[in-house]
Amino acid sequence: MRVRTSVGLAVFCAFAAGCSDGATTPDASTPVDTGNTPQDVPVATDVPVATDVPVATDVPVATDVPVATDVPMATDVPRPTDVPMATDVPRPTDVPMATDVPVATDVPTAAALQVRGMGARVLADGSTYNETVLDGVPPWSMGVVTLSIVNTGSSPMMVESVALEPVAPAEAHEWAFTQPGRTSRVPFTFMPQMLAPNGSTSVGVHFIPIASGPRPVRFIVRYGGGRTYTVTVAGRGRDNLTLSPVVSNAMERVFARSNVAGSNSAEPGAVVADAAGNMYFNINVNQWSDRFNRNVALARVNANGSLGWVRELNEQYIQEARDIGNNGEVGGNPDSLDIDSSGSLYLTFDRSSSSANSVFQAGLMRVDSATGTPAWSVGFNAGAVPVPNLVREGLRGQAVDASLNDRVIMAGSAEVSGQFYVAAVRKTDGTILWARSITHTGTARVGSLVVGADGTAFLGGISNNAPFVARLNGVNGDAPTLAWMQSLAVFGSNVRGLAISGDGVLAAVNVRGASTAFVGARLSAATGAVVWARTWQAGNADRNNTMNVAVYNGQAIFTGRVGLAPFDPSGGDGFLMSLNATTGAWNWGSLYYGGRGAEEIVSDTITGVFPTSQGLIVLHQQTPGGLNPHHFWGRWYQTNDDVMTLPGGTGSMRLMPYTLTATPVTPTVAPLTAFRGHSFSPTMTTPSSWLDQASVVTCDEPVRLESMSFQAGTQVLLQRLTIR
Repeated sequence: MRVRTSVGLAVFCAFAAGCSDGATTPDASTPVDTGNTPQDVPVATDVPVATDVPVATDVPVATDVPVATDVPMATDVPRPTDVPMATDVPRPTDVPMATDVPVATDVPTAAALQVRGMGARVLADGSTYNETVLDGVPPWSMGVVTLSIVNTGSSPMMVESVALEPVAPAEAHEWAFTQPGRTSRVPFTFMPQMLAPNGSTSVGVHFIPIASGPRPVRFIVRYGGGRTYTVTVAGRGRDNLTLSPVVSNAMERVFARSNVAGSNSAEPGAVVADAAGNMYFNINVNQWSDRFNRNVALARVNANGSLGWVRELNEQYIQEARDIGNNGEVGGNPDSLDIDSSGSLYLTFDRSSSSANSVFQAGLMRVDSATGTPAWSVGFNAGAVPVPNLVREGLRGQAVDASLNDRVIMAGSAEVSGQFYVAAVRKTDGTILWARSITHTGTARVGSLVVGADGTAFLGGISNNAPFVARLNGVNGDAPTLAWMQSLAVFGSNVRGLAISGDGVLAAVNVRGASTAFVGARLSAATGAVVWARTWQAGNADRNNTMNVAVYNGQAIFTGRVGLAPFDPSGGDGFLMSLNATTGAWNWGSLYYGGRGAEEIVSDTITGVFPTSQGLIVLHQQTPGGLNPHHFWGRWYQTNDDVMTLPGGTGSMRLMPYTLTATPVTPTVAPLTAFRGHSFSPTMTTPSSWLDQASVVTCDEPVRLESMSFQAGTQVLLQRLTIR
């Protein structure tokens, strides 16, 4: 204890004044504790000493105040070991590396996917595939290859889709997928599928060139979550066929009845259109409502291409709009139907009087274009009895014009040899205003009739076995007269269509016989003399038929059919030829061609043409070949010259002058006093003779009908064309 006290005093004295080392006498300055020894007085252990007052261990010192170990130091503040360092931030061992990102062993890569062509030939990504069966294919014929997609990797591979992307100038229709191993185009849809290692799948690629020259397509495989593998498949069309730069379709519809029940047919005649663009045409039909006789029908197709209505006249015996040609090739003459400014339709045709079908009335109907309902129906014959049974009383209805305000002018042939007639009929009720017979000699039929606003009428047809054109004056009055009649002296031929052009009349001359020819001509309206005549590619195995003519934007457009190599010399193609209406100079030519092979051949003839402000309306009659159940459409092609280079010219070199001699003839013209009209009343009640047939016919786009494998016998193709 002592030692401890001694130490404490020494410490106190070090801090207290007047203290001597080792003194034991009380200090006068401090209280004396009686009876106590110096050890009893307060000493450093009683008073606050350095251990009581704050000392370095009490006051904040380096260990209490923030020091390097308390304040953020290199070990507290972010240091290379605290802040992201190479071992903390993404480094090649942390970010996806070759072992983390997809590699050939995880996802398909180019090395794992292969596209193979015929004979297992590997087609590299980005390469071009050439195959003999796709090279030099005749337009509208076909070439087919099978392409295989192979997973050569060791892991499964998802093939998501395949696609064909045409490369200009190729078009979408030229390339399509088909079922593998099929030579015909069968609809085929590829479904996403997982390929096992070394697994494969195949698709058929079907090529139908629609023009000559290169027509490539890109074959695109999408796989592995967005990767692509592309091969360009080369295709080339043969021959010398160039798509028309002038003619294209603004609207196209096939009108037909299914052929499944037999030889159903629809043979068209004339076409007209109203101011709103709605189109109307007449047809001869077989085996619709009558299994034994032909009937005449009338149809409306709305401006948007939808079907408006269809009416069929089904009487006891034959009704038909007769073709004046010897072979009865089409369903009526190009002027067997007309429309007036009020929208009323006028249809002329033949009505048989007996089961012998040898004596006919000339039927004429006025029909409301909105509903297809007849306003009146009259049969005309050269006798007093309503149902003629003598040949000399029979008349045929072959042409009608409704351009005059108060009357329609109708014309046709009489059963009396060498005689045809012209008559005026009041529009309001079908009563006769006047009738004239014109007698020449031999066969006499009227194929075309056109009336000018001044009351001038031009007739065309066949008389004395040769084409003729005649002019009548004053058909808008009560006493028409014959101004002239010219025979065009081409045996067995006829005039199928006429159009007024300024001081001339244009004539579609259908030259038949040993040397057929597609001929267009202009005659003087004043005299009937030939101003010019042109033929386009004579011959062609009796496939040249001039059917009609119209004036459109100042051009003389002749229509019909030609059989021209390398197009279709067998069936023939619908043909448009545009000439300068005044001089006969070449403007352009175009063919509607859809193939010539056994699976796509069709005989195509343009029977009707009608100019409108919306475009040129044309009406085709089509008869598919025996092995072609459902392909009856094509494209418009530029005519070419007789050369082998591509492109092969415009066709102007095939246009030649034609020797057409006009010889004046003087027929006998007389009032047809025996001309009588007999009303008949087709109704839509049961039993009916004016049948609504809208539910049994099809009016649709030809491409869609082809994909549906729609079958027809002879059908109508209706188009609104844009002429550039």
